[in-house]
Amino acid sequence: MASVYQVFIPQSAVPGTTTYARQGYREGTSTANALLKFAVGEISFFIFDAINYASGNITVDLDWVAAATSGKVQWEASIACLTPADATALGNQTPGTAAAAESTVSGTSYAVNRTSPAISSLDSIAARDLVCLKIKRIAASSSELSGDAMVAKV
Repeated sequence: MASVYQVFIPQSAVPGTTTYARQGYREGTSTANALLKFAVGEISFFIFDAINYASGNITVDLDWVAAATSGKVQWEASIACLTPADATALGNQTPGTAAAAESTVSGTSYAVNRTSPAISSLDSIAARDLVCLKIKRIAASSSELSGDAMVAKV
């Protein structure tokens, strides 16, 4: 089965009721980019249709930047799925176990970094399910990045 890609931009994020990532932007010398600014412990959600999902783990590529030029950032990703006619109410579904992945920040301020947690706890996902993807920045194993990690694309 071929890979199926879905891309989420910061403006499509659904904030949680508490400890949510904040919308922001980065204006450089030639362009401006929308960003989601995550401190440790902050979360954001993305809702999507599992178009053409067949089987296998879901890899979430988080493209992010930071002003800092040293330190590590660790992310968690998990999903919760609803199939039409499920007995679970929208918003009450429980995500599967979160997958974590960690990256060391680039030595260049605002250079793009990619961290890719692979979700294996899939909450019985099926093609065309309504899926809620939860992204959370968690504490790094060591040498925590000072300041926000800012997501440009998921």
